[in-house]
Amino acid sequence: MFRLISLLLVMVTSCAFLGSLVGQNQEPIRVGIVGIDTSHAVAFTEILNNPEGKNHVAGARVVAAYPGGSDDIPASYERLPKFRQTLEEKYGVEIVSTIPELLERVDAVLLESVDGRKHLPQAKEIFKARLPVFIDKPLAADLDDARRIIELAKEGNIPFFSSSSLRFFHGIQRLINNEEIGAIRGADVYSPASLEPNHVDLTWYGIHGIESLYAVMGPWLQVGDTFLSSGRRGSRRRLGRRKNWNFSRAPRRRNRLWGPGDRRKEDRCIRSA
Repeated sequence: MFRLISLLLVMVTSCAFLGSLVGQNQEPIRVGIVGIDTSHAVAFTEILNNPEGKNHVAGARVVAAYPGGSDDIPASYERLPKFRQTLEEKYGVEIVSTIPELLERVDAVLLESVDGRKHLPQAKEIFKARLPVFIDKPLAADLDDARRIIELAKEGNIPFFSSSSLRFFHGIQRLINNEEIGAIRGADVYSPASLEPNHVDLTWYGIHGIESLYAVMGPWLQVGDTFLSSGRRGSRRRLGRRKNWNFSRAPRRRNRLWGPGDRRKEDRCIRSA
């Protein structure tokens, strides 16, 4: 995660206005968080606000947060109060009532809402302030919203990026442009792929595996067969090629998964060969 934060700071300081702002005042970049119903909100704040942390990234500080939240996703409403308490009490982050209030206090934004459906309307508000933005995974809950976010950013010339942290995992990075390995012609990728009824296909959590695949193979890869597995003998189910991904009838129980080099994965697992 600290690599994602480093990229955000590079993006922020490369903007002409903010670059001059930091250069003149020598003050930390003020970062705001939209959506604190994910552990990422606390993790990123730890990286920026705790100078004693092993992954500390200097130069910025989370100063304010807008809670957000979704009342139809347990992963949101069950965890938000705990994360809010941690941000307020441990890190001194100011909690505000609206996104416009947040934008008045910050130089850059982390859009962290766990619910991808919230990202388009929240991005629209954030883009009005013309601040650099990191949009956490998933970029959106469906392809139409994702395309619209990109269109709005281009129209307003708003610097933003979105990514799964696994793209920057040291094991993935070691494979890219590695002269000892040479050109990679194919990849067999495993990742957790838990499902959420309001998010289509792999957007909720399978995006980790998809991003790993694209990081290694590049943007023009051809995806072969994709499988969903509960980790039990005989449970693997072929989902077909990418254009046919459909999880509408997938099993929803939790299971321990087993994959190459990974002994402790939970939920479902995708495999793209």
